[in-house]
Formats: sequence, structure tokens, C-alpha cells
Amino acid sequence: MNVLILGLGSIGSRHVRNLVSFDEVRRIYVHDVEREKVNKTLSLSPKVKAFEWEDKEPIDLTLICTPNHTHCELATEFLDRGSHIFVEKPLGITPEEGETVVEKAKEVKKEIIVASNMRYHIGVEEAKRCIEKGTLGSPLFARAYFGHYLPNWRPDIDYRSTYSAKAKEGGGVIFDCIHELDYLMWLFGDVVEFYGMYSKSEILDIDVEDLGVYQLRHSSGVISMVHVDYIQRLKKRGLEIIGTERSFHWESTGKIPEIVEIEVYDLEETSIRRFYQKDSNYMYVRQLRHLISYLLYGKDGDQLLKGKEAVKELHILEKIKLEGHR
Repeated sequence: MNVLILGLGSIGSRHVRNLVSFDEVRRIYVHDVEREKVNKTLSLSPKVKAFEWEDKEPIDLTLICTPNHTHCELATEFLDRGSHIFVEKPLGITPEEGETVVEKAKEVKKEIIVASNMRYHIGVEEAKRCIEKGTLGSPLFARAYFGHYLPNWRPDIDYRSTYSAKAKEGGGVIFDCIHELDYLMWLFGDVVEFYGMYSKSEILDIDVEDLGVYQLRHSSGVISMVHVDYIQRLKKRGLEIIGTERSFHWESTGKIPEIVEIEVYDLEETSIRRFYQKDSNYMYVRQLRHLISYLLYGKDGDQLLKGKEAVKELHILEKIKLEGHR
């Protein structure tokens, strides 16, 4: 495959480094508005080449790692060029944008996949295994949470200049932290009812919400709750599930290293405790391996987030922002 990566920020650069080792990838073309980032990336491997817009080289797969508000326009252009699309979340900043690009992909018979790396996180995968094996009995309730002080996300740049802080670029914690909604729907099924609220504390001097809470009822009958924020100083993410037989608890703190704790409690309060301390890059590599395998061989696609499902998530979050109480 010839792969193109648009946008060489932290996630785009990570994808370049990971794809260099893939035997299935013949050439990695890269593009960024900052030429210095392109030049730095070229030194990674002879596979990596600078991409110019007028290039006619066939592109089999385009990874879109640019600000949220550019996703759909770029996806549409490269679908027209005959490329499959892998786009960082969210697919678009409105459901209507997402629907348009999904229809375009269907028209040109190409795949559009949305990044969902948290489906590959050890905490979420362990929850999936426990549910499918019946370890928890029947799940009844779940609580997912994520918080990280926005100025610490990318400490080398002013957080107020990032898309996360700008409403017109699809920022705000509700859309930005879509992973929790995504993996809850992956675990428990479509959302049939929801209610949310959010606030803008003004602590960060940004024009978008920095804290959100919403509740969901899934097609499986499970009720779940999500809390996300840009405010708490220690990066923390986790999931609790209450089942008829056991309770599941996963929590991660920190980033490099990330410290992961997973516990399963039975009725006698006996805990199975496991600790991990590792770089989070493994989940990005596994996601890319599934992506390449799915596109080339039609295998390993079940864990990937397809465009149609991503649009459902956009509809839910947009309604929460439009109808939720502030």
C-alpha cells in the first residue's frame, strides 16, 4: 500500500513512526503546512516521502490527522482520488458533515474508518472479555470517566490556540472526548435514550465547555454515565461496570508511563488485581494492524469504528450540546 498522512502533529507523527515497520506499506507520503515538520519526518526512513498536492502517485490509504473542522473536506477530496480514509476522531464537527462523507465513501466504494484507539486499550479490552465470557453476569450499570488539565495536553504550545479550545473548530470537551461514548456503545450497544449537561467554568479562558456529564440507556438495557473534563490536574481515565455477579473496575493515571489498575470483585469482595505500567503506543499499533488487515484481506474489522457508526455518535453528542442543561 501507498499511505498518505496529512498533519504531522503528535498523532500524525506517531502513525508515521509506527507504519514504517509495516511490511505491507510500500511508501509513506507526508504533508503538513509546517515544512519543518515534514523535513524532520523524512529522516525516519527511506519509505517516507514528502507529498505535494499535485502529485499523481496512487494513494491507497489516507490518514487525516488535521484539526477537526478540516476532516470532512479532506476526506471527500481523497475519496475522489480513490483512497480509503482513516480519520482521527471525530469524523466531523456536525452529523450532517459526517453523513455526507459516509455517503461519498459508499458512492466510490471506499472504506472510511474513524480512529478509536481506546477500543484497543487494555482496560477496555479486558472489560469486553469479562462481558463476553459472562464473568460479570449481566451488566446493569457502567460509569466511564476522563479528565486531564487542557494546558498539559500539549505543553509545548499554547492550549488556547488548539482546536480543543475553539468552538468554530469543533472544540469543547463533549466532542473532543468522544472516546468514552464510543467504547460504551462498543461494549453495550446503541444508545436509545440520553440526557446531558455541561458547563464552562472560565478557569481556562476558552469559548467552549470544559466539563460535561451525560447519561445513556443502551439497547442491551445497560444504563451508563459519562464524565469528561479539561480541568483536573492528574490525567485520569477509567470505567466501572456493575454486573449481577461481579463488578469491574479499571483506572489509568498518568501518561508516560501510564499506570493501569484492573480489578474484578465478586460477592465476597474478593479482588483480582492486575497492574500494568507501559507506553500507550501498543494500542495505536494494534489499531493500524487491524486497519491494514481489514483493507487488504477483509479480516480484523470488528474492532474498528466504521463511518456509519461514527455518525451515530455525532448525532448523540450534538443533541447533548444543543439540548443539555448548562
